[in-house]
Amino acid sequence: MKFTCTNCGKPLKTTEQAYFCMPVPPRGFTELQAWLKLNNAKPYCLNCLQIVQSRKNNTN
Repeated sequence: MKFTCTNCGKPLKTTEQAYFCMPVPPRGFTELQAWLKLNNAKPYCLNCLQIVQSRKNNTN
């Protein structure tokens, strides 16, 4: 399963840190890849996560 950053489109490498905006699965994280795919989880690279958080803080 390959992921790209939702904000900048950068391909995320297997060993790279990424953050996902998603609801917590009701049964835990055993089937994580399937959950991410089915629930349209939005991955963000570390740089874009900081931008998204900054925007969110400025609107509050």
